[in-house]
Amino acid sequence: MRLFKKRDPSVGTFVLGLGAQKAGTSWLFSYFRTVPEIHTGFMKEYHVLDSLHVYKMRGTQKTLADRTIQALKKGNYQTSPCPWMLKRMAMLADTEFYYDYFEHLLLKHGGLTCDMTPSHMALPTTAMQIVKDNFAARNIRVRPLLLMRDPVERCWSAMRMDRRNGRLEQYDDTYSESAMLSEEFKTEKQRLRSNYAAAIKRIEQAFDETEVIYGFYETMFTNEFIQQLADSLGFDFVEPNFDVHHNVSPKTDPLDDEVQREIVQFFKGNYRFMARKFGDEFMRGIWPSYRFLD
Repeated sequence: MRLFKKRDPSVGTFVLGLGAQKAGTSWLFSYFRTVPEIHTGFMKEYHVLDSLHVYKMRGTQKTLADRTIQALKKGNYQTSPCPWMLKRMAMLADTEFYYDYFEHLLLKHGGLTCDMTPSHMALPTTAMQIVKDNFAARNIRVRPLLLMRDPVERCWSAMRMDRRNGRLEQYDDTYSESAMLSEEFKTEKQRLRSNYAAAIKRIEQAFDETEVIYGFYETMFTNEFIQQLADSLGFDFVEPNFDVHHNVSPKTDPLDDEVQREIVQFFKGNYRFMARKFGDEFMRGIWPSYRFLD
């Protein structure tokens, strides 16, 4: 069902955030909210596209439905979290509403909008093409944005977050971070979220390389990167606050070299692809774990 019929030859730009998880997406979203030309909508992560198009994420639909039902049962559907839950369930029920919602934001305000769901990194090429075509039909340009981080650091950070949030109950307090990570980096969710090579190949099958924005956690917290991003997306530079941190899980132990070497060797094809794509000298300069590749 189409809700917003109006058309404009230059409605605006939709930033398709593609992750990666624990690579700075929350910080960048908070920065976007300070930029007058960017209208971020009612949440950072909508989990609509991944729920519909990524097989491993399809359980998200039931989870969201269950949470919405429980919130409604509490009785006050006019207060948070019910309104955004209902909107998101409507998007999952009818994806036209998802595209219409962002079109409405851009018709009302102009400029840019975004969905920064990190698990978009797993979207297949066909899904990205569907997103591109649906927004193109609304005269909205899509700019894919992928942030990446050293796989060792990314996996380590994700593991600490999972432990903080009670998702790693199989490990008791006798496990060091190195011992846990030596098991966790092999899991499907960690492999999926660190496989930048596969993600880039899928992205560049759906989009021209000139449309895609790549960034690195190790270099993004600089005025230079933010200025480049502003120039590419077409918004006026706003001074960022690099002292703001999001979803931080402090390190409690140093990571054993042997575990780092194991991770690098496991992802060695990924490391080699990144060196070819972005330059060996550059990648070795920002990802210290390259030393375990040799």
